Amino acid sequence: MKNNEISIGIVGKGIGGLTLALALEQSGYKNIKLYEQSDTIEQSTKGAGIMLACNAMQIMKKLGLHEELTSEGNILKRMNITNENLKVLSCINMEPFSTLYNVNMVAIHREKLYHILNSKIKCEEFLGKRLEKINLVSDQLSMIFKDSTESNADIIIGADGIHSQVRNSYFSEVEMLDAGQLCWRGIANIEMSKYTDELNELWGKGKRFGFVKINSHQIYWYALVNTPYNDPITLSRLTYIFKDFHPDVLDIINSTEERTIITRKIYDFKTLHKWYKSRVCLVGDAAHAMTPNLGQGACQAIEDAYILSESLKRYDGEQAFAKFNEIRRDKASWIVERSRKIGNMSQLNHTIGIWLRNTIMSAIPSNFAYRDTKKMLDIYQYESIL
Repeated sequence: MKNNEISIGIVGKGIGGLTLALALEQSGYKNIKLYEQSDTIEQSTKGAGIMLACNAMQIMKKLGLHEELTSEGNILKRMNITNENLKVLSCINMEPFSTLYNVNMVAIHREKLYHILNSKIKCEEFLGKRLEKINLVSDQLSMIFKDSTESNADIIIGADGIHSQVRNSYFSEVEMLDAGQLCWRGIANIEMSKYTDELNELWGKGKRFGFVKINSHQIYWYALVNTPYNDPITLSRLTYIFKDFHPDVLDIINSTEERTIITRKIYDFKTLHKWYKSRVCLVGDAAHAMTPNLGQGACQAIEDAYILSESLKRYDGEQAFAKFNEIRRDKASWIVERSRKIGNMSQLNHTIGIWLRNTIMSAIPSNFAYRDTKKMLDIYQYESIL
């Protein structure tokens, strides 16, 4: 059987799963099926935006989507870390990277990104399919779903997120690491003439607030506080929590529909050493869940999707998974660890520590930030390996 004739089951219809399906279809695979546990994607996309950094946009350009995503989103030129009053402590200029990679960094509504990807794929999709387990019997892989249905595939890809049932049913258990932070995300319906092409993240005492325009009339924002935090969250309560922040923060919060705000506790886990087993492979958060502090969760899933599709095109069976694992593990693990450290630093709760952190950040030479950012955004290293 030729590689492009094998049947592929992708569990999870998020950004990683959709990107993988599209990349595989463009590589000539025809027998692909997507399985999603939710009956609708609205809950996870309605109140959220996403930043597609230059690494993700390089992949999107290879898939023919860069121009459409750029036109539907907002191009970012700067990423600022500030204090509570929007005094800049550190700025990463994204324009050199846009020139280097010939792509833009784009902030876009997550729902818009989802629908653009979904509109490009042709494979069969099955909603409301909550995986129970995977069986391997006589060299045949079978997915058993909680609705008692069953589906077979030559290979199975787990793109089903941090709480992956593919991973839980077929790989060793992982230990979830609680970051000690609670996160809220929302979309504010507000027009601001400022902040047109920049992301701002304000660091306070045990809390922070980030926001970015995703179009002319909407701003995507996220807020994190150190836990435990058990009070019911309302707009008035959020306004009280961030009352000592810049007035624009309060305007953004108060321009958000309360029912659309998404609340999550922040977890990650130690990245698995091996992401595949007997023709079953993990991608994205299922393999290397990371805290959101670098905005790289979806971007790394997009990298996974492209590199896995390229590996499958060039190698057979487990050899393709092994090559994919070899290429992607070190970078993904580095970003997981770095994101965890940034999260700890950004949520300091001691006045002296905060003063010292802010002083050091203001003094760090720009070439330090450039070096690490380039390491995160580069995908050229994959070309020679593949």
